[in-house]
Amino acid sequence: MTNRLRIGHLFGQPGFYISQPGDDVNAPTQALALDTRYETMDIHHYGRRRYNRQVISSLNTTFFTSFGEEEFPALGYEPMYMFTTVRVSDGNWVRYPLGIYSTGTAFPQNFIFELRGNRIWTTFEILNTSAPVYDFVYVIFKNRWV
Repeated sequence: MTNRLRIGHLFGQPGFYISQPGDDVNAPTQALALDTRYETMDIHHYGRRRYNRQVISSLNTTFFTSFGEEEFPALGYEPMYMFTTVRVSDGNWVRYPLGIYSTGTAFPQNFIFELRGNRIWTTFEILNTSAPVYDFVYVIFKNRWV
């Protein structure tokens, strides 16, 4: 399978990169579909944070609620952003769009991601006794929501 998405360093610069269908983002042979090195999507802040987990038992059901919070330098307006979750406990799998997972294993439900002022807040629940470990990965752009 071709690698089409890269969040982090590529071409010597941190960024968010998406290749054309069938083209490898790490060694593209065509123009990238998205390349944040250009002023079209200037990056303000990015990061990766481990979700905190808490076990909750209710009505004979055990589930885990996970939450994360991160601050970034304020811009004074609501910026554009991109985020996803990474399932760390089984090989750093990225799930996008959220909720699509075809192997039958439990995947986060009631997912919330909020950006307010200079703070990111995210939470989800998972009905799974093995409680996989997740990170959230985000990119905050300097661009405003229109």
